[in-house]
Amino acid sequence: TMDLDLGDDQLALRDGIAALLEGRFGSDRIRAGFDRTVFDAVRAMADHPDELELALWFHDAVYDVHAHDNEARSAAWAVYALDDAGLPAALGERVAALVMATAGHGQADAADTQLLLDIDLAILGAPPPRFVEYERQIRAEYGHVPAGVFEQKRKEVLQGFLGREWALRLGLAR
Repeated sequence: TMDLDLGDDQLALRDGIAALLEGRFGSDRIRAGFDRTVFDAVRAMADHPDELELALWFHDAVYDVHAHDNEARSAAWAVYALDDAGLPAALGERVAALVMATAGHGQADAADTQLLLDIDLAILGAPPPRFVEYERQIRAEYGHVPAGVFEQKRKEVLQGFLGREWALRLGLAR
């Protein structure tokens, strides 16, 4: 694989994808998708930073708290949207594979996958005010779940992430 060489078109593509996602899901949901400052800080560490960025944009593009196939649907949409933008099919497949890695946050064998998972979990190391805001956003998304059930399940999710030896492999959010 190689980095995209879109020259002046790169910003237009990024802006187009951002507008597409914001138009469909709203700017608050998309802004919450990943921490741009974390990505910018580690961009140089990526083997294929443009593919990583596209995967970050798309990884929560389809997000339904009642569904269990969000990552698969997001990956499929990435393939479709990138193909529709005239980009090579192989690029769409690589971005889709990165998106699918977020499904279980399992072991990552490639550096870009490790970066993607760390960036996705970087909120766990955010300053307390930002983390509290994030937790409020999560609670709002799961407003249909009774408080006691939500608190227990949320605790299990967070403990699961923090208890994994490999969590935050690259130390981005420690």
